[in-house]
This record gives sequence, structure tokens and C-alpha cells, in this order.
Amino acid sequence: MAGLGGCVRSLHRLAGLALIAAGQSVWAVELPKLTEDALRGQVIGEEGQNTYLRAYLAWLPDTNNEDNCTAWFDALDATCAWLGEAVMGPLMAALEQHLPPESQVVLIPSGWLALLPLHAARLPGSQAYALDRFCFTYAPSAQALYHARRQAASAPADALLAVENPRGDLPFTSQEVKAALEHFRDQAVHLPEKRATRKNVLRDIPKANVLHFSTHGLAGWGEAEAARLVLADGELTLAEVYRLKLDQARLAVLSACETAIPGLEVPDEVSSLPSGWMQAGVPGVVGTLWSVNDLSTALLIARFYDLWRNQPLPLPQALPQAQRWLRDRTAGELAEEMKSSLPEFQRLSASVAGEFFQRLRLSYSPIDRFDHPYHWAGFIFVGI
Repeated sequence: MAGLGGCVRSLHRLAGLALIAAGQSVWAVELPKLTEDALRGQVIGEEGQNTYLRAYLAWLPDTNNEDNCTAWFDALDATCAWLGEAVMGPLMAALEQHLPPESQVVLIPSGWLALLPLHAARLPGSQAYALDRFCFTYAPSAQALYHARRQAASAPADALLAVENPRGDLPFTSQEVKAALEHFRDQAVHLPEKRATRKNVLRDIPKANVLHFSTHGLAGWGEAEAARLVLADGELTLAEVYRLKLDQARLAVLSACETAIPGLEVPDEVSSLPSGWMQAGVPGVVGTLWSVNDLSTALLIARFYDLWRNQPLPLPQALPQAQRWLRDRTAGELAEEMKSSLPEFQRLSASVAGEFFQRLRLSYSPIDRFDHPYHWAGFIFVGI
């Protein structure tokens, strides 16, 4: 494995540096275009600029506003291109000298860099993205990764807890959760809508190996411990997650908005919902870097479970393969695959596949494909 260490430091005119560890070897890669000024300018910039965070926060209150949506999509595209030039292009040139294609690479970013989809960096002079060359996962720290590796070696993954749409306002979560339940028919606890209370969730979390939350999420922008998952009668905060003891857990899928956004109060440490679940004992966590789309999320997560449980692929590989699958097919191709239950969904029941198809056909007929990074790049795999 290789790791990208903390690249951003407080001296704003110094270039960034990536530290790569592979086996017993450690070497440095200079990133001359990654200064703190350049990074901050790309993320937040000045008032009136269409930068990553300003465009996102302007779009968030009304995601149906066409102008704000276009501005956010354009800013995300620009950020992916900049990441390719300033960070991932030089890093991957170094990785390709030492690692075979599709090797797993663990990224450990810090500060503002932890907000950005490094795996979705568009490579210079190419239409390819970083995840097309290597299998990228993330970690909050090398120490967290060490403990996660030990836990993953012994944790089973055969009992599911599925928390579904506690507020009843997410139209595609039922299909997503049904697809997950298909893979844990014998050992699954399902808490839909009003049953997804704090009492029920906290009661059932310790009994499950795989925790699936299909709900709303809110980032703790200024204070990491304020990050939370919405339940039917309240919230589950990062501060509460830290106090859980989950020795039997293998995976948490936080299929909700902003579940991997870190707090920014401690710039050299990534503190977020994934790091909280890892500290509680879960070695692998799937989370999101922005407010994700309900339909494309359902498609992506259903495919993720199919690749992991049926192919079977290792967990870190299943997510990027699902992302490329969603990115590279038209909406019509996705609908036809689900309608006929082709190998991409070979184990899903006809009724589940049919529901997906019907929703896709009726609700998204104007959309030709889900290739924009907004639809697939928001999800990251943290841990092992």
C-alpha cells in the first residue's frame, strides 16, 4: 500500500509535499502547485468567485435552482481538473514508477485537502480520473489504519442492520435498502421510517457486522463532533459514535449527505463521522463528501453490494468499480440492465430490479447519463 501524508502546512508560499510509504520504502514527491494559498483559493477563494465551497454552499439551500446547480457542477469540474494538475498528477506519476496498475493506495490528506475528491482528480491531458489507474481509499491517520487492519482481520460481515429513511422524505431509499437486504436475507434487521428511532438503532447497532444508514446526514463544519445522522426521533452525533464499542463490526455504509466531510477546527487531523466509526471499532466506512443525489446514490450503493457480496470483490475495490459502472453507462443502459437483471444485478430479485427501472424511467427520463462527478465521486471508502 502507499499513503499520501499531510501536504498542507501553515507557510502559505511553500509547496506541498506527498510522503509515500510502500513496504519498507518511504519517499517524497514535491507538489509545487499545491501551496496553501492555491488550495485555499480553489476551495473558498474570494467573495463572488465560483469556487468549490462557495458554489456548493450557494446550491445547497435550493438544489433545484438551475443556475446554482450549474455553478456547483462547474466548480466541481474545475476542482477535479485542478486536483489532477496540482496533486494527483505528480503523485500518480511517482506511484506508477513503483506500483503495478490498480494497486490499492491509501490517501491520508489533511486540512482543506480532506474536503476534496482526490480519487476523482482528472488527470492532465486525459479524460481519465485518478480512480481509473489505482484503487484509492482514505484514512484519517496511519494509526487509525493500523488499528483498522487488525480489526478487519477478525470481524465477520454476515449480519446487517439497515436504517431506512427515518423522516420518510427520500423517494429512492426503499429500493437501495431492498438491494442491500437481498444480500443478508438470513441475518438482517430492518428499521424503516418510524421504526428507525434512537432507541431501536442504539439497541441493534452492537448486534450487526454491517451497518447501513440510508438517511439524512449533516456535516460538522466548524465542530466535527456536531456531525450527525438523522433518525426518526432525533439524531446520532459523532460525539455519541465515539463512545460506541463495536468489536464485531466490519463495515458502516453512511448513505447520506456530507457524512465524510471533516471538521476544520484541527487542520492537521481529519475528524469526521468515518473516523468516529473507526474509533468505535468499525474498520471500514463508506461516506460522502457532499449532498448526494437520492437516485444515483441508490444505483451506486446497490451495485456496490452486488460487487462485494456476489462477485465477490474486496471492499475497497467494490466502491470504485461501482463508481465507474455508474459513470460509464447511459441512463437508458442502466435502466435496461435493471429491467432484465443482467449480470450487473444478477442476484437482485426481479421485483427490486423492476422498481429501480420504473423509478429511473419515470423520474429521470431527461437525464442521459450519470457521468458527471457529482453523481459518483461523492462517495469515498475510509479504512480497510
